Amino acid sequence: MLEELCRLPPTDPRIRIGVVVIHGVTGSPLEMRPVSRFLKLQGYRVVTPLLRGHGAGHKELLATTWRDWLAGVREEADKLCAECDRVFVVGLS
Repeated sequence: MLEELCRLPPTDPRIRIGVVVIHGVTGSPLEMRPVSRFLKLQGYRVVTPLLRGHGAGHKELLATTWRDWLAGVREEADKLCAECDRVFVVGLS
């Protein structure tokens, strides 16, 4: 997917492309830094949200479900959609 995305630069520089980069379960945005950095260097607008319940302790993580994670990612994607013409989602698990 990443290779495909990078082979498809916008034909028109006015087209704004955004990418939501999602870390793995029990991970953090830090593990996605190389991917995010690479995409930013290609000119994409990138957001790497911290999934709900992550980044704290095990109690906070266990209090969330995939639905919570999805809701948080959708919120970030919606924000990016307001700023960009196209939005892609890249994830790790």
